[in-house]
Amino acid sequence: MKRALVLAASLTFALPALADAPEKTLEIATAAVERGAFDQAVNELEALSDRGFSHPAASYARARAYLERARSRGARPGDLGRAVAALEEYRRLRPGEAQVDRALETIRAELGRRRARRGGSPIDQGTPLGRAVVGLVSEEVWAILAVVGSALLTLGLLLRRTLRARSAEIAGATAIVSGLVLGLLGAGMTRAAQRYRLTSKPAVVVATEARLYDPEGRALPQTANNPNVIPEGALVYVHGRRDAYFDVEWGSIRGQVDATQLRLVGER
Repeated sequence: MKRALVLAASLTFALPALADAPEKTLEIATAAVERGAFDQAVNELEALSDRGFSHPAASYARARAYLERARSRGARPGDLGRAVAALEEYRRLRPGEAQVDRALETIRAELGRRRARRGGSPIDQGTPLGRAVVGLVSEEVWAILAVVGSALLTLGLLLRRTLRARSAEIAGATAIVSGLVLGLLGAGMTRAAQRYRLTSKPAVVVATEARLYDPEGRALPQTANNPNVIPEGALVYVHGRRDAYFDVEWGSIRGQVDATQLRLVGER
């Protein structure tokens, strides 16, 4: 856990400035962590989040507060999961931070070791192929690819219609084929990315484990390839809510989970 804290602490210097009121709360929470008042720090930062404030600095501070409390005598179940949720939130607000990725890997590795000692299931169930392919680049990049494909297709058609030289015909045909491929790929992936974004939201398990239920409220059976509980720190995708339960996707597994055992990850 020390390594995770060192990795997370290295982010401090890259954090942008906050507005005055949230900055004051952040200062209070940081001071509370330094003197070991982890409960106060957590309460301050959670109150800031409840007011709808979203910022990388606040996400980082919340992750650090939960990590420090997890290492203290006052540790509570779910502290590491909530630290993971805060870092996942940071990663969505400021993508491309290698330190955050390494910190997440370290914390999840620690959670995995703890579960392995208890004979529990692994945290990572993998990502469905469709979501994995769409997630290779951002939705904006897929949209740009679609625009580039459209431009190439238009250029190819113009070359074929306006120039009769053999070289122009070959260039035009190449541009048309390339434009069709890039345009269809970009448009299809953009559509898929939009659908994933609009129909599901990322969340992290913040309980020791979250039991899976079917739509009728019956616990899902345990099988060799399909565990019936989701471990702390696991990333899932929420597709909707029914009463006190979220409908979640965890790898290839779908089920209902008590909403209090998940934390939705804020996005930009």
